[in-house]
Amino acid sequence: MKQNNLRLLILYNAEQNEYSVSAHNRDPQEAAQMIEEWQQHLREGWRFIALDQKRAHKTPDAQQCRACRDQVRQSSGLQPPPKFKRREI
Repeated sequence: MKQNNLRLLILYNAEQNEYSVSAHNRDPQEAAQMIEEWQQHLREGWRFIALDQKRAHKTPDAQQCRACRDQVRQSSGLQPPPKFKRREI
C-alpha cells in the first residue's frame, strides 16, 4: 500500500460543528466501503468525510491519534474549524 494513498475518516456534525475520528490508515476502497456501509446508520445532521492522509499514522487507535486531529485542522476545509469530540464507546 502506498503511503500517500491513505484516507482518514471523520464523523462530522454540522449543527454542533464537532467531529470525531472514525478511522485512519485506510486505503481508498476500504474507506469508500466503510462510508457506504455506515452512512445509512448516521443520525440526521451527521456525515462522513474522507480526507487524504499524507502519511501513515503510528497510533493504533484513531480516536487517540494526534496526527489525525492535526490533519483535520489543516486540511478539512471546514469553516469555522470544527471541535474534536471523542466518541463514547
